[in-house]
Amino acid sequence: MIEEYPGAEFLGDGHEWGPLPDRGMTTLALVYHTTETTGRPSYTKDPEFPGGTSPHLTIDPRTGQIWQHASLARRVGAMKGSSVTGIPANDKSFQIEWICYSDKNIADGSSSRLWVGHWTDEMYELAAEVMAWFVMHAGIVLEVHAPPLGKSWVSDSTSSLRMGRDDWFAFRGLTAHGGVPGQTHWDTGVMDLRRIRDEAAEMIDATAADFDATDDVAMLRVTDAGAPPGIAKMFPLVHGDQSEDVRFIKRFAKDAGLLRRASMNDLYDDDLRDAIASRFLGNPNRISGSQAAALIQDAIRRRMPLADPVDAETDHLTRGPEPDL
Repeated sequence: MIEEYPGAEFLGDGHEWGPLPDRGMTTLALVYHTTETTGRPSYTKDPEFPGGTSPHLTIDPRTGQIWQHASLARRVGAMKGSSVTGIPANDKSFQIEWICYSDKNIADGSSSRLWVGHWTDEMYELAAEVMAWFVMHAGIVLEVHAPPLGKSWVSDSTSSLRMGRDDWFAFRGLTAHGGVPGQTHWDTGVMDLRRIRDEAAEMIDATAADFDATDDVAMLRVTDAGAPPGIAKMFPLVHGDQSEDVRFIKRFAKDAGLLRRASMNDLYDDDLRDAIASRFLGNPNRISGSQAAALIQDAIRRRMPLADPVDAETDHLTRGPEPDL
């Protein structure tokens, strides 16, 4: 599994509580939050565990700046834990904090504060790009748990807008802090999660179309559920297979920086299995169509240097965190 989000500034200041998923959880979910601050919080409320309440990523939707606080393979403490709620929350969650406000009354108190209801098309596009990446690289699926369109989450831990325990255990898509059982926060307010899901799906479709436009990828098809559509059939491949298809995947694994030692032969050998194990959750003895698509995307991205973050006014980053919801 990839431990770092591409293009993020890795700070490493978050407390890592254990592996992800952890303590018996078998599914992963993507959870969006709002910081209720004008700038990036320090997440140092507990002096015994500095960074103990950090997410994996904090993102400024206005500038596109992304900071990473902990490995994506480790559990963070952005929500109330099971010792308080009795329901594992951080144990199965990728946690993303967006620098803005769910509380419009507080946001209206200063022109420097961004209310989530004032997000622009570009901000939604960024949120969709993040979801699309987690779908293609980390086992999240294109589904959401959201309040009725145009409505906000509510703070009551018994709110009917929150998932039930069993639903949460099985959930593999995107929700917000307000949708997680046992919690009391109501972020992300009126953020339109369905729009984010729909735009993420369009991005994945476009990526698949780009793959189809190349001769190398025209022969791919997928057989596993949730894989990007439109990619061609030669999967699954399993350890011990010997074919031109294996050689094809080896080339992209090497271009992605995952395969350094093995020769480019046509055998699904231990070196390729180790490379797949280092990149994905699940069984490294099998390569699915969606995993192949992700490998190809990794290889393409490696050939295209990331742009520098956009310069922006940084005064808000020097201010202390404001109260959470």
